[in-house]
Amino acid sequence: TVTTAVTGRTEDHTDPWDRIAAALKGHIEAVLAPSAYARVIVTVLPDDVPDVAQDLQRMRDEYEQLWKKLLDDLDLKVDTQLLRFFLLGAANYTQVWFRPGALSPADIAKTFISFLRQPLEHP
Repeated sequence: TVTTAVTGRTEDHTDPWDRIAAALKGHIEAVLAPSAYARVIVTVLPDDVPDVAQDLQRMRDEYEQLWKKLLDDLDLKVDTQLLRFFLLGAANYTQVWFRPGALSPADIAKTFISFLRQPLEHP
């Protein structure tokens, strides 16, 4: 599962920024894997599948709590809920534009994190 991919990547890191980069890499790898699970968890809304809506919502809530903890550990002075949506939305969209042989999931994750840590505008 995507949760397993993320938690498995973060366990060996003590630095909060390294954990976020590792988690993002794990998320991107899971999203790009040829798995129905990753596609469902990313693109299907609970209201689309009433029979399993409760289970799907529970899985999403648990996954969001994992990311909430990862981002809270950074102790940033920003809206971490919107930051979580920003990061996961960008990572989920890799399904659309990713091409094997170009950037690796690790490269993508590191670049996304660098956008947060470095100013994008030059004086």
